[in-house]
Amino acid sequence: MCVASCKESQKHSPPAQTVIQWSNARPTVGRRRQLTEAPPLMYLFRHRTPAPGRRAKWSASLTAGGLALTLLSGVIAEPAAAAPGASEAGPGTATASAGRFVVYDNTAYRDVDLARYGAIPSNVVYEGYVAALNGRTRPGTELDLPPEAAYKDLVRKHASKPGPVVLDFESLYLTGTPDTAQRHLEKLEKFAQWAHEALPGKVIGFYGVLGNTTPRYYPLARQLARYVGAFFPTLYTFDDNRAAWRAKLVKDLEEAKAVDPGKPVYPYLWPQYHDGTPKSPQFLSADHWSYELDTARRLVPGVVIWSGAWPVTDKGWITATERFMATIAKSPTATPSAPGAGPAATPTPRGALTPATGVSLVADSTASPDTDDDGSPKVTRLASTGGAALPIVLAACGLLLAGAAVFATTRRRHRH
Repeated sequence: MCVASCKESQKHSPPAQTVIQWSNARPTVGRRRQLTEAPPLMYLFRHRTPAPGRRAKWSASLTAGGLALTLLSGVIAEPAAAAPGASEAGPGTATASAGRFVVYDNTAYRDVDLARYGAIPSNVVYEGYVAALNGRTRPGTELDLPPEAAYKDLVRKHASKPGPVVLDFESLYLTGTPDTAQRHLEKLEKFAQWAHEALPGKVIGFYGVLGNTTPRYYPLARQLARYVGAFFPTLYTFDDNRAAWRAKLVKDLEEAKAVDPGKPVYPYLWPQYHDGTPKSPQFLSADHWSYELDTARRLVPGVVIWSGAWPVTDKGWITATERFMATIAKSPTATPSAPGAGPAATPTPRGALTPATGVSLVADSTASPDTDDDGSPKVTRLASTGGAALPIVLAACGLLLAGAAVFATTRRRHRH
């Protein structure tokens, strides 16, 4: 009697009790396969959102969200349009990428070949050469534009080495009255444009413009930055004040950030004291020269070593350079790569505007302690930061959500 009553009670029990009984029972083989194959997210949709209309809304929302994330990843991956004068560049733009600290050799010392230690020979076009095209040989006068064809032939003649081509036109710095600065800008732009046309794909830059521009003319410098691939400030030695020398480098980097933070900075170094100083033309001691190389390595992606054609009376700086080059050759530290040094520099079609790589101040953990040798606070290196992983993650999330929505819709249709 009791057994019959229980069976009768179970036969007429409400559906909710039937569901509870099923949930405590062992699923069938087909049901176990469904639970095993369905992702946890789909299992939630199947048992927590029983209304078909609600499932459809969730599926549509997931699909839209997935597609939106995928499109967003494409927008982030594609470089944004560059602002004029800030991150646009002409042909031969040197962008920051992974590589070692580079040393360019622009010396004219007799019987000294820094290339044997790993330095890359570079090129320079002096103002006097260009002035001679106009028949002018008197120094100190403002450089005028020469005949275009003659200038291009001159630039090609002085661009045989693998490194960048640096235009040394010191009478055209962005200084003086507004009219003078504007006139200098127009000449410099034309000189750079002609150089690019004569040397497609070659990195072109101006010596000393960075570091010798009046701050109120930074907008003009930003316009000029579109025509160069890197900055080449002068960082010569006037005395033994290392802190002052380093402060000059930091100031140049701040100016580079204000003008175009996407351009690498390659200071010019000279292993002798500057003309007109009490110690000229003595060579720097090996210790002092090592300090300058090590400090530059902490702050910039490379340097240019320059000299005139003087005899070498002290070879201590050569030994220090050899030791420094051996150190960086063994270092795994990644820094912005050198422009114009082979395959790393990708030619850009003439007239194209190349967005510069994002640049931030990133510490070089292997080369910089908390303080420098002179006791001054450490300033971090100007280097590139990578953001390539973000578009991949967004694209993966978008595709996952879209796929989940399609799967849920398909399962709903099969069930009904």
